[in-house]
Amino acid sequence: RLGPGDSHGHHDIRSGDEFEEVAASFNSMSSQLKRQFETLAARVELDRAVLSSLEIPEIVGRVLDWLPRLLAGDAFAVIVLDRPPSGPARAFTRAARSGIVAAGGEPITITPADATELTSGAGWLPISRGRDCPGYLSVLGSLPWTTGTLLPIESSGQLVGVLALVD
Repeated sequence: RLGPGDSHGHHDIRSGDEFEEVAASFNSMSSQLKRQFETLAARVELDRAVLSSLEIPEIVGRVLDWLPRLLAGDAFAVIVLDRPPSGPARAFTRAARSGIVAAGGEPITITPADATELTSGAGWLPISRGRDCPGYLSVLGSLPWTTGTLLPIESSGQLVGVLALVD
């Protein structure tokens, strides 16, 4: 049964006929609806956070609280540039499973070369821990991870931040 406010309906039918196919389709649709409602709720919460505060640490903290609910990853980092498109920035990190905050606004630097690399690609940049890892990701050092993705955050065509998703 699927009703208002209940998108968790699951039907396990093993009849080997079209009723089993309909139940499987229904279960898939139910899962997709649940995920869409969760995403919408997260977006509403994030909008509320942005509109209720002008404090970057508070806004980023709420973003980091919601990211594990929306995206797969062992840890997340949000880097906010103080003076875009490069230069001083602040890094905020959180481990997804434990909620451990590894950096709560730690000062870092995004070089002009870093900014160019982030904005000249396909909208994302794969990363791996080790010698090729950008220096500004040293804030992830205390968290266990091996690979990840960087997503540049741009406003009016200018780099203003970076979202890092790592596993």
